[in-house]
Amino acid sequence: MEVSRRALLQAALATAAAVAAESRPERVLLIIADHGKSAAIDALQEGSAAFERAYTACPQHHASIGAILSGRFPHAQTPPEAMLPSMLRAAGIPCDVIARDAESAMSRAPLTHPAALTLITATCGAMPRTHPGASQDSWYEEAVRVPLLMRWPERIRPSKLDILASNVDIAPTVLALCGVPLPADVHGRDLSAFVTGDGGERPESIYGEGGLGTAWEWRMLVRGLDKAVFDVNGALEHLYNLGQDPGEQRDLAGLPDQERRVDELSAVAQQMRRRIGDRMDPSGLRRR
Repeated sequence: MEVSRRALLQAALATAAAVAAESRPERVLLIIADHGKSAAIDALQEGSAAFERAYTACPQHHASIGAILSGRFPHAQTPPEAMLPSMLRAAGIPCDVIARDAESAMSRAPLTHPAALTLITATCGAMPRTHPGASQDSWYEEAVRVPLLMRWPERIRPSKLDILASNVDIAPTVLALCGVPLPADVHGRDLSAFVTGDGGERPESIYGEGGLGTAWEWRMLVRGLDKAVFDVNGALEHLYNLGQDPGEQRDLAGLPDQERRVDELSAVAQQMRRRIGDRMDPSGLRRR
């Protein structure tokens, strides 16, 4: 009787392993463009789940790539073995990352392979044109809004998703789609339920960092249609409402009728800083 039970257990485990293997993509292809305009992005539009409100974790190129591959914001240090490609390969899933040269990916990689999970994003948006003097490393929508598309015909439902997302969410989402456990300290969120059509709790806000290593280092919080920009210590510097002012021409910071909104956004930003360890520890004490 004991042998029979053991045999049944082994058979069940083998079946579960087979189902898990079948639900995994044959490979993962991650294309990271320089900015939000690319022919590769256009080529992947059809048949993909597209996040229409996606942001970069940081508009600095190398910092953004690090955030994409680690699922952590740039201020955190991530060992190589905790990077997305290493974790996928350890699980037996080939992962190719093509950065900068997105156009050549169209000729070198099968963007629409039915058994592959293909993603494309960008490190930053286009250079701000409606704000003279602003650099690429700024918090304006033109600089921080990026494309984020995911395609895997076997699992992902083609759709346009009006959901706040960040490219720091890519690593945990890919790991979830591939059935690989998420690291406990990952900063990004698993958005896989949205691309598979299962739905879930919609993210209320996204966070961003920029000006790293400069005197004007900044942090950004977008909640709904409100955008707040803080200095590195958490003091509010700018406030915009993207619904009423999509071009960010009217700074609401300092207006008396915005005090409640500022308090709410500042509290959310502080909670985020505490959660991800951005110059604050979990108790709320500020780190130097």
